[in-house]
Amino acid sequence: MGQVNFYAGLFANLPATRSEDTLYFCTDTHQIFKGAAEYTKGTKVLSAEPDSDTVGDLGRLYSYNGNLYLCTGIDDGYTYVRVANINDEGGTVTSIEVGEGLTTASGSTSVTTTDTIKHAVASGASTYTDDIVNQTPAAGSTFEIEGVSTDKFGHVTAINKHTVTVPSYSVCLLIAVT
Repeated sequence: MGQVNFYAGLFANLPATRSEDTLYFCTDTHQIFKGAAEYTKGTKVLSAEPDSDTVGDLGRLYSYNGNLYLCTGIDDGYTYVRVANINDEGGTVTSIEVGEGLTTASGSTSVTTTDTIKHAVASGASTYTDDIVNQTPAAGSTFEIEGVSTDKFGHVTAINKHTVTVPSYSVCLLIAVT
């Protein structure tokens, strides 16, 4: 075993080229490096949901709004996979892809019509009460219907009201002359 040097300071002052016989302690980010290799790939808290423009480290966990995301790629923009929600329970929906069935947390089978799907409520979610009642519109009048938008995990992202106008109709009287 050889001698080891220690460096302590801000992450911004971390040398771009680091010596393999030096341990670097970042006092602001709490990261530890031995040479270029990081030994503390802990979870980092984000201020927004990660997307391909969110700078990340391959293999690091990131958290936002109760969700954990794993950075899985950094070649052509950053790739993040949602791996958990703090409210998830066994049997919750873990993925939804176009053309595929829902899968359970165990991943063993697709969800069937007899399975129970539990929905994890996102941290900070609010409630919504439907204020539209049964309506019997007359010709020429309007009424409202609601539409719900969801993300690929089934979380409601928007509730929209749409106004529908029932067309007016006119009566044509045809008189036959013989």
